[in-house]
Amino acid sequence: TVPAEVTSILEAQLRKSTINVRPGHRVAGSIIFGRAGARICFNSCSDSDALQLKLLEFFKKTNPFNLKITLRRIKTDSEDISFDLILTSSTKDPHSGMNGGPVPVAELQLARMIDHLVKSDGTLAPEIQKICSTTSEKSAIKTHSLFVEEGESARLFENPEAKAIVEIRLAPGNQEKKAETALKTYLQKKLHKDYNLKIKFDRGASPWITPITHPIFPITLEALEMGYDRKPCIYGCGGSIPFVAKLTDAIPGTQPLCLGPYDPDSRMHEPGESLSLADFLGCTKSILHLIARINKAFKNKVPI
Repeated sequence: TVPAEVTSILEAQLRKSTINVRPGHRVAGSIIFGRAGARICFNSCSDSDALQLKLLEFFKKTNPFNLKITLRRIKTDSEDISFDLILTSSTKDPHSGMNGGPVPVAELQLARMIDHLVKSDGTLAPEIQKICSTTSEKSAIKTHSLFVEEGESARLFENPEAKAIVEIRLAPGNQEKKAETALKTYLQKKLHKDYNLKIKFDRGASPWITPITHPIFPITLEALEMGYDRKPCIYGCGGSIPFVAKLTDAIPGTQPLCLGPYDPDSRMHEPGESLSLADFLGCTKSILHLIARINKAFKNKVPI
């Protein structure tokens, strides 16, 4: 239980700025979770079986989130030795914040694995280089994006573009326009000379923070205790709910107070989310108790 009078503890619980990348050409699954794949082609190798075993060992070492790894030998018309690398995460999509932390994005983990495997100059990781022989006239490796179906069947993804929605969850004190400018500057600096980059702003809102010093908050705690018949616990969250900041800007002096009844046995905003009638009734009773006492906080002024 967090003491209601310790504002510093609440501030420590508030979100820090984080960033999430949602692949724009999602190949399978939901926005956050799903599957991703790439076809990796080697132009030369004397022992394809040894190469497959060594690759699988290499990818397991670069799999910090323990995604499921599938590495299949693929027969093609070319002389290249080809493998399909498929990463599978989960099939359910959690709401950010309800899952207890960052979640793995299959495409991003796949990109990191390939980045560890081959450098920008075309050279391979030393343990893979020992098995493959290369020449200076020909690149040692080629990669192609895969369209991965449910069940891990895969085919080549023909679109040469890579798209993503970049979401930056801002902490109180940050500003959306400054974050947008910083992101564009960073990406342009990292852009390879052979690639083109297009960035388009989608939407945004500044984060918000509310102190608990206003007289409405102890009255709210009292109302919640009466509604739920339990002593309430205050914790910091919701600082990136965009419409709250817009309301507080439009109506100066508004005290943000968000009550969200749902089923504690399900995760908020997940597929299959349920509503607990007991929790909903407790919230309803609390709101009625709050409205009945709200004038105490505003000293007979009309509450905002």
